[in-house]
Amino acid sequence: MEEIKTPVLLPTTVVPSRKPRRKGFSMPIITKEQLKDIILLSNAPPKFKALAAFIYLTGARVSEIVPNKLRKWRGITLGQLINGTDLIVESVGDKTFWVLQNIPVEKIRDRNPFTKRKNIKGIKFRNIPINLESSFDFTEIVTNWIESEFDEVNRKPTPNTVLFPYTRQWVQYNLNHFMGIFPHYLRHLRLTHLVQDYGISDAHLQLITGWDSTTTAMHYRHLNWRDVAKLI
Repeated sequence: MEEIKTPVLLPTTVVPSRKPRRKGFSMPIITKEQLKDIILLSNAPPKFKALAAFIYLTGARVSEIVPNKLRKWRGITLGQLINGTDLIVESVGDKTFWVLQNIPVEKIRDRNPFTKRKNIKGIKFRNIPINLESSFDFTEIVTNWIESEFDEVNRKPTPNTVLFPYTRQWVQYNLNHFMGIFPHYLRHLRLTHLVQDYGISDAHLQLITGWDSTTTAMHYRHLNWRDVAKLI
């Protein structure tokens, strides 16, 4: 019987034990360094490490990264495709960015009180910039995996090559199994870190998340008095 390996974590690293919820969110907000250690020191295969780093970098929902047949969403690819996303490199001033373009966001009208299913009233799109220099620790995880996974000999990449051809449930299970984290927790971390490190406003968060209102930000940015003290 194959031995099940457990993640090797630093003693100071705090690993969340349950999926975050909007109401009563009480999970620890760990630092970027702690998250990097969780990803790199885990026994997860490289593709899981790259996936966790990518979800964190984008601050996106898993359903916006992986394919979804019902919504006719083919997932994020290496190049341009119809009804999909471009992963391009662009310079703004003296900074270089990955820019995820045309990420779809569902606009929910309401929920069916009996089935709890969402009633979609439309889809809008947004762009997500990722600073390659300040986010190097995480972009390196992704690029190293891409270089080893896709090459001209073993698996020649095409513009339609999907980066992560998995299901949302599959992603949730494996990230929790190998690293003890849930994908939506990474979204909370990323948005909180953007506010802590760069002073990103709620309006800016709305642009990269696609929220209808800035009031949603209060559920995702988890700050304390130390964050205020840094700015005084």
